[in-house]
Amino acid sequence: LLPDAVANENGPCADISAYAGAGPAVANDPDFNVPSDLKMSMDLTLYLRGGARLTANYIKSEVMDAVNFTDLGVEASDVVQVAADGRTVYSEEYTENIVMSNTSKGGMESFSLSIDKQFDNGVNAFASYTTVDSDALWDGSQARAQSLYRGTARADALTPSLGESAWNTDHRLVAGLDYVMNEGSRRATTFSLFWNAQSGRPYSYTWRRYSLFDYDDNVLAYIPGVGDPNVVYSGVSEAIVLQHIADLGLSGRAGTIAPRNIGNAPYYRSLDMRIAQEIPGFMDDDKFTIYFDAVNILNFFNDSEGVRYYKNSTAEILETDGLDDQGRWIITGVRDDSSFVDNNSSSYRFQLGFSYEF
Repeated sequence: LLPDAVANENGPCADISAYAGAGPAVANDPDFNVPSDLKMSMDLTLYLRGGARLTANYIKSEVMDAVNFTDLGVEASDVVQVAADGRTVYSEEYTENIVMSNTSKGGMESFSLSIDKQFDNGVNAFASYTTVDSDALWDGSQARAQSLYRGTARADALTPSLGESAWNTDHRLVAGLDYVMNEGSRRATTFSLFWNAQSGRPYSYTWRRYSLFDYDDNVLAYIPGVGDPNVVYSGVSEAIVLQHIADLGLSGRAGTIAPRNIGNAPYYRSLDMRIAQEIPGFMDDDKFTIYFDAVNILNFFNDSEGVRYYKNSTAEILETDGLDDQGRWIITGVRDDSSFVDNNSSSYRFQLGFSYEF
């Protein structure tokens, strides 16, 4: 726990002079609470004429206590410069002296709608759509407190911004189809298809090689506009930069700092297939099941289908030499971080197996 001398009624204070020279440390605020949420869920099921079932589900979750991080070595009063876009630069941006406390910022809403039906001819079908809107103060993509603190993209050291969760899936559509032959017999054959389509992982737009919190790719970029007084150009023209901004779909955010995790990797679509054959076992109630799975079968027929792309948690979009003496960003070039292929999710594969039930 953090010593009482280093905390006050408003939480962790910035004066750690008594511990100077002790080296970096991680501590818990004395009032730290285990993370908790307040969650509400509502379900509605309708049985439609013809035997179909329609289900709607709504979940809302509000953060009561989530983990918050503060670097005690960064003093709010020790300001070196205020950038023209409003962010603050401190003399110390990262000292590794991280205190874990709590925040009540963040929450989640999700809505799903599903329908399923069993037909008399042995066909079973279902489809489901889910949309999620989840916000968090920290991305939570690392295991250590120091890495969590410095790895979350933000504008300046002391003001992490509430943004879309790095694990949010905006939209997901799944559908399935089963067809059972000889249902009820001891030699039933089942053909199954499963379709999945979902939006890609969120990521943040950042400066290229501009370091404030130790990592040089996690400082949120400023989006310039036409004749923008907050930037100057060196080695690159305004026209090239603005065209790059337009190509990224960010022109509507000109004159602002890009919010965290507003980018999304491309949609991912896959189709899986299973064929299962039941065979009588040694006893009356026993059975063998031999199954053949074709995972991501679209990629087997076309190598451009079923490919899952992702980006790192940040995408560096503008190169900069930092701030000039007037606090304006010196933009020196453009950059478009490419998407990477998740080879494990993108590759098709076949597997043959069996099970014995008794």
